[in-house]
Amino acid sequence: MTDLHVSPRVSVVIPAFNAVATLSRALDSVRAQRFTAWEAIVVDDASRDGTGTLVETYADPRLRLIKRDSQGGPSRARNDGIAAARGDLIAFLDADDEWLPEKLALQVTAIERSDAISLVTCDMRAIHEDGEEGLSIFARQTPSEGPDAWKALLASSFIGTSSVLTRRVLLDAVGGFDPSLAVGEDQDVFIRLARRGAVIALSQALAIYHYRGSSYSAGLATAQADHVMRMVERHLLDEAELTARERQQILARRYGRLGRNLIEAGATRRGVSLILAAALRGSLPPANIAALAGILRGVGKLDAA
Repeated sequence: MTDLHVSPRVSVVIPAFNAVATLSRALDSVRAQRFTAWEAIVVDDASRDGTGTLVETYADPRLRLIKRDSQGGPSRARNDGIAAARGDLIAFLDADDEWLPEKLALQVTAIERSDAISLVTCDMRAIHEDGEEGLSIFARQTPSEGPDAWKALLASSFIGTSSVLTRRVLLDAVGGFDPSLAVGEDQDVFIRLARRGAVIALSQALAIYHYRGSSYSAGLATAQADHVMRMVERHLLDEAELTARERQQILARRYGRLGRNLIEAGATRRGVSLILAAALRGSLPPANIAALAGILRGVGKLDAA
């Protein structure tokens, strides 16, 4: 029987908005963890579909529910969860994702190796709505580790939100998630956390991202690119440690990655412009060439955006 007077080691923060269709899968994956010293805090972001009621049906004292009166978005929801957390370690799980049973056990072991470790991530499988498996996160972007991983994160994120375990004290130190960022708020806080210590990237795919074609990031790819670039450029202004060459390399990689994403999403004209901007900074890797070649073959049509 769980003793509610004993603080859990890990607090799992789950923002949820109209998530009744997927939340049980996420919660069941937490309850199936081999590591059991956890609490899960579901922050119901003013849902209208019974999300909060679903959480209340679980007879598990380790599950806690916070109900917001008005929708504030994922940053505010996660910050509310962090503020309520009792664990010294924080893990994030989106309401439409899930974990494999070994996820927390392996990550807690990894972060306990050294106080200098600020963040532990892992690979994530991607499953599409039709059940087809896509490329995992690390297959799309090779992870970096160590105290300089923040530089790689500026260039191209290799961290899925539901893959992260970090320290509560560091989240408090960096101020949590930035509610002013409509997109890229997760990348932003992970960059700031990576500046506070070393990043560990476990090679195992210990979480699953369920890709929906109608998801926010896919449907608003152009706006996403704009928000992410502003976030990255703000970090570049703040990072006096970076050389001029490093700044150009980071921008070139970001332009290329975002350009390929935009072409894939159908915002072809904007995607091409970013890939060309990367090329002007001396970066034209095979992936960028392939994206441009796909347009020439008619895979992507030049849009008016």
